[in-house]
Amino acid sequence: MANLGKYKKLLGVAGTEAGTTLMGLVSGVLIARHLGADGRGAVTAVMVTLTVLAWLVYFGVPNAAGYMSSKNRSSTVSVAAVLSAVLGALAGIVLWFVAPWFAENYPPYVTTGLRVVSVLLPFVGVAYCSQEIAYAESRMHLWNLLRATPLVLPSIAVVVLALTGTLSVESAIAVYLGSMVVYILVAIGLLVPRLGRGVAWGQARSVFSYALPRWASAASDAVTARMDQVLMVVMSTPAELGRYAVATTAVLVANPLSRAVGVMMYPDSRNADGNSDLALLHKKTRRRSVLLSTASGIVVIAIGAPFVGLVFGPEFEGLRPIMALLVLAGILNDRYVVDISYFAGIGKPEKLVKPSWVTAIVALAGLLLLGRDGLTGVEAASVALVAAAVRCVGLEIVTRRMHREPSIAVDGI
Repeated sequence: MANLGKYKKLLGVAGTEAGTTLMGLVSGVLIARHLGADGRGAVTAVMVTLTVLAWLVYFGVPNAAGYMSSKNRSSTVSVAAVLSAVLGALAGIVLWFVAPWFAENYPPYVTTGLRVVSVLLPFVGVAYCSQEIAYAESRMHLWNLLRATPLVLPSIAVVVLALTGTLSVESAIAVYLGSMVVYILVAIGLLVPRLGRGVAWGQARSVFSYALPRWASAASDAVTARMDQVLMVVMSTPAELGRYAVATTAVLVANPLSRAVGVMMYPDSRNADGNSDLALLHKKTRRRSVLLSTASGIVVIAIGAPFVGLVFGPEFEGLRPIMALLVLAGILNDRYVVDISYFAGIGKPEKLVKPSWVTAIVALAGLLLLGRDGLTGVEAASVALVAAAVRCVGLEIVTRRMHREPSIAVDGI
């Protein structure tokens, strides 16, 4: 029965991954066809900025809220929620003032969208605490609901706007940001019963002892994952960014099951009993993820790539080289998701820091070097592949050192 429950959770995570990605693909097709590559690039500029900042500005505090949570009211969760709100507010103030410069090459409504993002950031941090608690406690149905909300709702809204002939860049940005508001309200509503009756500031130190190493790796991972699109905002044309965003979305459709395998490693390792051989589980899970990702990537290149231009429109033809590079990078990145979940789950996120930052530096250097005269999609995808390979080599070294030690077991949390 335990294995059956685990497989149900795995399929639920994979189904959510597939569903949200498919919905994103549908809305992406509609935006591309109705608004063109320039319109898709403008929408991406706002949403990628929100995504990257949401990964960066909270210093891992929501992750600590999840890892250190208990089943009852917790003053630790209260401290994490307040810290997340304060950090988000500080980042929002900075974004408010730099938005006009950042979106200098875009229409004025992109600046407006970025300023709305700046207002949302404090509340997004608190919402993330709620989402991370559900994830850490393996309440996957709730976690799936929370993470799907800001992805599925705007996709549905885009379909409705397209059918009614009212889809524009402004309305697309508005529904994406409006969906974040819904997500915030739902997540904070679920978090309130878990908050302690006071804020015990003395626990902030223990929160940061887990949060900062976790953030140090997650921040570099976020930079590496979205650095290409962020830099393309200022180093490329909206049309080239739009084409690259479409290629990225199309590749993501391929591997929900392999990503789900990696994602489930975190609650499995965090909640394991003292007799579990997590080092062996880590090896098996990583191997399974790579095999699944490789199989799905072959299908995408052989079957999916020729249909991208047909589905998205003639502006998006000829994306096979970009997609092939991104598929190879995706195989290595799915392997890395297993590593992230493993080290975070056993309470050793510091093991991820050095390989992650080396990778971020390599990616930044590659993008700046190749993008001196304008960054193309092929160049960005090539850097993504090299960065993924560098990170895997670094993590392999760390993992082998860990596996030479006595079998890793985690006391129940």
